[in-house]
Amino acid sequence: RDRWAAEGERCKGMTVAGYFADIGLGEVYDSTWSWCAGVLAGLEDKEEKTAEDRKEVAYYKRKVEKTEKYEEMELTDYMNVLKHQDLVPAARKISYASFIADESDNSGRPKVGRASVFVSHVWKMTAKDFFEVCLAEMGEEDYAWIDLYLHNQYQGAVSDIGDENSEYWIDKFGELIGGIKKVIAIVTDWEKPVMLTRIWCLFELNAAIDKAEAGELDAEEGAPHNWDEAWAFYHGAEPGCAPYATADSRADNFGTATDDGTAQANVAILEAMEAGRDALLAGDVDAAVAARDEILRNLIVTYTQASVRYATVAAQDVAEGDLEAAAAHQAEGLAFFRVLRPLLADAGVDLSTLDLTAIDAIYDLSAEPGTGDGDVVREALAPALAELGIDDAEIGTLS
Repeated sequence: RDRWAAEGERCKGMTVAGYFADIGLGEVYDSTWSWCAGVLAGLEDKEEKTAEDRKEVAYYKRKVEKTEKYEEMELTDYMNVLKHQDLVPAARKISYASFIADESDNSGRPKVGRASVFVSHVWKMTAKDFFEVCLAEMGEEDYAWIDLYLHNQYQGAVSDIGDENSEYWIDKFGELIGGIKKVIAIVTDWEKPVMLTRIWCLFELNAAIDKAEAGELDAEEGAPHNWDEAWAFYHGAEPGCAPYATADSRADNFGTATDDGTAQANVAILEAMEAGRDALLAGDVDAAVAARDEILRNLIVTYTQASVRYATVAAQDVAEGDLEAAAAHQAEGLAFFRVLRPLLADAGVDLSTLDLTAIDAIYDLSAEPGTGDGDVVREALAPALAELGIDDAEIGTLS
């Protein structure tokens, strides 16, 4: 916070892009946000724009035109400053906490200590908001566990114990949160919180079952409470701001919606959520596990549809000569596929038995988009879907 604020005094009136150029990291900024042009073009091409579309257009324009002020710097940019200004010159590709582990502040207090607060956040937020919330909610003696500093940002999203093994991360975060006790969840923006678009519901479902197996069945604090939170994360304050909306959108694309436009996957998930809640209240752990597995199965349906669709759209963009739109859709598809992989592993699929190299090539952001289409994705996933008993009719046909 102090470092960011001090630089702010020096950089008043400067743009984020200008700041990066000033500290010799102009190319880092450009490479980080180069994909935004394609997204902006797609949004501007829409004939009828919603209020959310107009908000997104304004956001991406600031990125493309490089007009964001220093005060609007996002956490992604701040992380890049830490990586490229401190760690890279020191030739130490480690976590920032490891880098400063032996340092103390002016009072002699170690900069790194045992965490007393776990901070949950999203990357699409300003550093200003992040620091202000942390300082408002933390005590003077608190140490915070923050992935920005504790995770080695050079490892990337997928490692030997990364996205392909969400059970590891669920256990890891469960241990962390259980040991730390206090969690600060930074919800932004308030009207459409990004956090609720993530699959936190799966963590809550597993936490509920763990509590049930331990006999913690109190409706207010035990397993039923976590189960209710899982539905809150899945559905969101409004249907349009969470994974529930993703399911409805993909069902519309694939012809798997009910007459009222609700995804068949959402219908099944709601039924399983209610069954699991009732099972936990009755102390029936086995029935709750069965409900959790049904929820997981239908999440796989949705994110399979999404992974297929964006590979198809990116390939179509390439065929039409629109490489910017293709790159944007390639990035969106990668985001959905990165959700799907751990879901498959959680459902019991041995990912080492699948040949996913074709999908990895399609969603390799360092390569040109359009190396394959949705049919390639669907074919590669077919053995896993068959193993889980998910047939073609449940996935539907992309229109």
